[in-house]
Amino acid sequence: MGLISAEFKKILSRKSVWIALLLLTLIEVGFVWQLDRNYGNFPQSDRFMRPAYRALYREIGEGEITPDKSDFVISEFNRLAKIALAGSYSIVYDPAMYTGYERADYYLFKEGFYNPMRWAFAYKRKNDPIVERAAENIAFFEAIGDVYQSRRNRLIAGAYGGRELTAFYDTAGFRELLLDRSCALLMMLFVVFSLAPLFSIETTTGMALILKTVERGRAATVRSKLLLAVGWILATEIVFSLVRLGATALFFGLHGAAYPLYGVVDLSYFRADFALSFFSGTIGEAVGIKTLLELLWLLFVGGIVLLVSRRVGKPFLSFLISFALGVGIYALGDLSVPTPFAFARWLIPTTLLDFSALFSRFDVANVFGFPVYSVVLLVSLTFLLTGVFFFFTAVSRSGMEGG
Repeated sequence: MGLISAEFKKILSRKSVWIALLLLTLIEVGFVWQLDRNYGNFPQSDRFMRPAYRALYREIGEGEITPDKSDFVISEFNRLAKIALAGSYSIVYDPAMYTGYERADYYLFKEGFYNPMRWAFAYKRKNDPIVERAAENIAFFEAIGDVYQSRRNRLIAGAYGGRELTAFYDTAGFRELLLDRSCALLMMLFVVFSLAPLFSIETTTGMALILKTVERGRAATVRSKLLLAVGWILATEIVFSLVRLGATALFFGLHGAAYPLYGVVDLSYFRADFALSFFSGTIGEAVGIKTLLELLWLLFVGGIVLLVSRRVGKPFLSFLISFALGVGIYALGDLSVPTPFAFARWLIPTTLLDFSALFSRFDVANVFGFPVYSVVLLVSLTFLLTGVFFFFTAVSRSGMEGG
């Protein structure tokens, strides 16, 4: 424990680590602020709509969609639609309006209230035929002895059965948490920067030569560095997640954590339509899953950093190589893969961070007969084992070569 504490103090004693942490967390806050400023549901020029949007939410209230709420939204939307579509709206600021402008009010009601409520009402009507068709397919495939298709349709009927949306929440904050990948990139940069010198300093200062003569000391030092790396990565995930959560709560607000993920829809940009997701949990649970996947990603990066750090004597060179490898793997997640090899994309670690692809489309909800949560578990375990391989490779080489 003393060795771990000593190594931990070494990292904390570096002013550059604190400066990097401050800068990267400020960048993350800036990303969230920029998303709120140009929030997807409204035209980018109308940056003052978000406060009006929140004020209107407080007036209408969140939760169950009552007849009074729906009647109010429909009547206001129809009134504003006539003005907007006829082109007779005023461009003069009017404090009596929700946003100050009639045309802006029209967009506010259309994208913020009318479309989401209409979607909630229509969801059951669109979802039930999927369940009914799956039930019919079960009987058909059982009759012809096709076990695979029978099992697949049972999964569909079980996952989609009983779904219904009766509530209405502003889930913009949680949706941005799900779709955000910038935080994973910033955390990767911080982990690489802070851990790159971990073994390199030992090699540069000649400490490895001293440890080589003491078998137990060498093993204990390597073990303490590995445990420190895992603890440091966990602390990094916690700090950045709290910063991101706090910034999102400040700028967007966090509402509807218990709202089903399949009820979340971005009707303007179609960046993520979770309506056909196999995942029946809440949006809050989905954010928790993504946080765990980010942690797995950081452990993977940490394994790369430790391996490179162990093999490269210069800290700066170790940082450059580790950063290049991390960014390269991160970028692979954005590449389009030819259809015959589409399944290979699930072997790229950063695919796990992309919830718009992972939990939003029906065509990837069933891979090789497994529901999506089994795919997540399978790929996550593969991802974790890969990271463990890197860690133990570093240990074994250290034990054999002694620096």
